Amino acid sequence: MITDSGRADRWEKAFDRAWKDPSKAARMSCPSCGEAALNLVYVMLDPQSIRGMYAFWCGACLIGLAPGMGSVPEGAFRVRRGEEQVPNYRTER
Repeated sequence: MITDSGRADRWEKAFDRAWKDPSKAARMSCPSCGEAALNLVYVMLDPQSIRGMYAFWCGACLIGLAPGMGSVPEGAFRVRRGEEQVPNYRTER
């Protein structure tokens, strides 16, 4: 049986991999369902900022990490606040 903390750990590791190379996020396997449907989006007031709010979720099962603030990695998908299309997904954190 996988504990809640085990699922959260897998999501944290997936986020770390996606943060290191955001271009690969969509091809990474979801820690919850296994589908290659992960999304990493940075929602920002100023798209040129080096920090923003991230959302990281699976488009197949709609599970992900709770949104948070952090530095924006090179090549990350950025969207201006108010223009984002982040679904109402369940969180594993």
